Amino acid sequence: AEVAPLLGIGVGAILEPLAIEAASADFTHLVVRVDSLATIGEVAPDHAAVADLCRRIGADTLAVFTTETRDPEVTIRCRDFCPAVGTPEAAATGTTNRALACHLVRRGLVDFGADDPVVVAAQGVEMGRPSVIRTEVTMVDGLPTDLRVGGVATRTSESTTRLW
Repeated sequence: AEVAPLLGIGVGAILEPLAIEAASADFTHLVVRVDSLATIGEVAPDHAAVADLCRRIGADTLAVFTTETRDPEVTIRCRDFCPAVGTPEAAATGTTNRALACHLVRRGLVDFGADDPVVVAAQGVEMGRPSVIRTEVTMVDGLPTDLRVGGVATRTSESTTRLW
């Protein structure tokens, strides 16, 4: 109930209890599943309040996702809010997608129909910087043990650095 107002959405749009997921040796994510693509598009976070919540609970980012997608090749649509670590929203995040893939697999939220599932996430769409992130999950005894992340992101800037 505390998170919905911080995101500017109704409490009923959050589908399951919140979860904290850690991507190994990187960031810790508060994972929030919402009901639809429409809700993902409506999210308008209070970045200061999101940063405060993340710091209070020991998370670095707040990842919002839905399993509703427009493209059958895409598993989830997500947004990653990172004001606690200095970025309001990230358009493409490997660490977040690793955590989301583990979350989906562990909770059985998607029927992958494979021993080693692949999660394809659309991210950055609402920012006008669409990215597609693919996470391949290796399973051992029903648990995710190895993850490989890659994808295509939208270039937003370019620079040259000269070393003297």
